Amino acid sequence: MRAHGGQGKTQKALDKDMEGSFYKSSVTHAKAVLHYDAVKREMAGWSKLSNLNPKAEKSTARMTVCYRNLADPTSSTFICRVAVRK
Repeated sequence: MRAHGGQGKTQKALDKDMEGSFYKSSVTHAKAVLHYDAVKREMAGWSKLSNLNPKAEKSTARMTVCYRNLADPTSSTFICRVAVRK
């Protein structure tokens, strides 16, 4: 992600919930454990550059961690959005 303008966080830098099982992420609100369907519904109304840095010189990227099953920490899904300036 860093090569595309993302923050380049490592797995150690990602926030986890109180039990340490799930990664917290955010799309528009405070960081929380996110359900995949809720994230996809939220993203459906976004423009191409929503939640990205449109002032980036070359490219910008954002990764969101969400879960298909909020009871199973192994059901994680990583959604990556990248925009490259031409």
